[in-house]
Amino acid sequence: MAVTANKTTIKWHGPKVTRRIEHVLSRRLDQAAELVRSQIVRNLRSNQSWTKRPKDKKERWAAVWDYYAGKPSPYHPSKPGKIPHADTGDLSKRMFWDRKGKLTRRIGTPLKYGLWLQVGNRKIKPRPYLDVTLKQNFSKIRLIINQPIQK
Repeated sequence: MAVTANKTTIKWHGPKVTRRIEHVLSRRLDQAAELVRSQIVRNLRSNQSWTKRPKDKKERWAAVWDYYAGKPSPYHPSKPGKIPHADTGDLSKRMFWDRKGKLTRRIGTPLKYGLWLQVGNRKIKPRPYLDVTLKQNFSKIRLIINQPIQK
């Protein structure tokens, strides 16, 4: 649309600018989502439940049983309120992010126990890892998103 008044022409580029901003923000949200996902994986992998890895499932469950029976054990689970310790590594392997709309990103895991660890349930007290990592990286996310948009 062009408007002419007193030999002055104004050309409105609103839709084009809006598309450009959405495109740039979408890419930046992808970067931010990957940053948070990779940091969650690092956090989960940096805390190990085992001082000595069991050879097989039988040895693993024997060590877990010893731990809960109060006997010496190479198994040391995470404390409530702390980032969960890696036991099998499945949670860190199954972390993902995806797009949910133009300007929304979702970070999580398809594993049910990932939700149980995050919010807790009747048997497990919360061991938050998603929101903790998001808060730890908030300033980095802000830097990614708030960069000036180049022409």
